[in-house]
Amino acid sequence: MRIAVVGASGRMGCAVVRIARALSMDVVCAVASTGVGRDIGDLAGVGAIGVPVVETLQGLEGARTQTSLSIFPRRQPLRLSRRSRRGAASRS
Repeated sequence: MRIAVVGASGRMGCAVVRIARALSMDVVCAVASTGVGRDIGDLAGVGAIGVPVVETLQGLEGARTQTSLSIFPRRQPLRLSRRSRRGAASRS
């Protein structure tokens, strides 16, 4: 399966790349705002795979992916409610 990862150079994006490689999936596009130009395999710790990180979603256009996965950082901290003491959390 050919996949693209948006948010690829972060902790979760790199984990997705490692898992994809372990499952014999082809990572064909990596989009992120950091690590631009570097090989996503090197950033993920699996060795170079020939896929440089690009900064814009335009990189997806020619990738011919079967699916893509987007990972975005949380912009606001998680606020815990009274119920959270019992294991449930809510965002305010």
